[in-house]
Amino acid sequence: IPLTAGWLTRRSYINSHGEDAFNKFVSKFDNITTVGLLLTLVIIFSFQGRVIINNPTDILLISIPLTIQTILIFGVGYLWSWGWKLPHDIAAPAGMIGASNFFELAVAVAISLFGLK
Repeated sequence: IPLTAGWLTRRSYINSHGEDAFNKFVSKFDNITTVGLLLTLVIIFSFQGRVIINNPTDILLISIPLTIQTILIFGVGYLWSWGWKLPHDIAAPAGMIGASNFFELAVAVAISLFGLK
């Protein structure tokens, strides 16, 4: 549903205002995803502050393999892109996107293990 809604919104905006106006409009929202992710992390960690402090061993046991996995996933994505002779400005984001998907999964696992409260 979100993909279809986004596509319909994009099509209608381009049809009524043009593609240049659409690109200008979209550029206003470049930083919103970064801010949204940071706010999500702040909210999650503010709710879980006591759990984090009371369970440092659990947090360490969860964070070490996830950190290793994130680094390895980035490395695989970057090296694979490099092997395909893609330029650095394409290879680095490819690795980061792969690694960020696993970070989001890590946040979901942490929420399911400890809950929001």
